[in-house]
Amino acid sequence: MIRDSDAIQGQAILREGLAARPLQRWMRRSYRCKLVGMSQYPNPNYRTPKQAAEHRAYIMRVIFWLAMLPPALFLLMVYGYSDQAPAKLRDFTAQLDGAFGRPVWSILSPGSK
Repeated sequence: MIRDSDAIQGQAILREGLAARPLQRWMRRSYRCKLVGMSQYPNPNYRTPKQAAEHRAYIMRVIFWLAMLPPALFLLMVYGYSDQAPAKLRDFTAQLDGAFGRPVWSILSPGSK
């Protein structure tokens, strides 16, 4: 049998306890939104046609430069293996090519047919 003091103590635990706090926070937030006249959910952020075009142009620039990186690196390494390259660049090229498993050297070196 539940006594009155147990019921009062249970209400106090619910009012101050951890289980009631998230619900109370939500109720306060939704009530505050109703008072201010705001929605509980933020407005969706629609892009204007100008913003969409700028974003497409940015993505295309990023894709372009990412696509140009491997050929530019390959050309730098080919130049690094040439006789015109400075000694430091030749050493760097050999180390870099060795780190990747010598793909540039295997293309440049004459192989057995």
